[in-house]
Amino acid sequence: MGTFGADRTALVSDVERSFAGPPSGMERETTNAKLGEIRHRRRIDPKRTLAIVYVLVNLWTPTQRWLDLSRTDRRIVMDSVIAATTDLADAGISSLGWGRNDEDTPHRAAGALIGIWRATDRSALVMLERTLETLGWYDYFEQRNVRAELDVPARMMNQLIDL
Repeated sequence: MGTFGADRTALVSDVERSFAGPPSGMERETTNAKLGEIRHRRRIDPKRTLAIVYVLVNLWTPTQRWLDLSRTDRRIVMDSVIAATTDLADAGISSLGWGRNDEDTPHRAAGALIGIWRATDRSALVMLERTLETLGWYDYFEQRNVRAELDVPARMMNQLIDL
């Protein structure tokens, strides 16, 4: 039953009782209070867990050096990136996807393109960063990276409150 199973069962029992007839004002308030309490705990309970996931977010824009390459040379560079990153799958790294950074994003970060990688281990993402460096990726793209271990929002919010 998960973290909130017992509370949910109590709430369901209260709700089921309410179908026996119209709930009194007191019963309705009790049910609403229990539901509110469960919702509140779900938002801020630091005991809730998330499988350990590390992400690396790349934001990049092609440099003039990239733009000066022929289409064939660009393909060669990308093929080497594909080969190297495919080999990293054995280390637990996977690409969640690449895309264009929407122009109309409020407070938009610099970078025309975005790539998101995930791993269960921080050292695997460090290996990916080193691989990109070795391949000369940063010679062709002005890039900014964000790397983090993801956590449940409630725990991070509590850390912000405690600053």
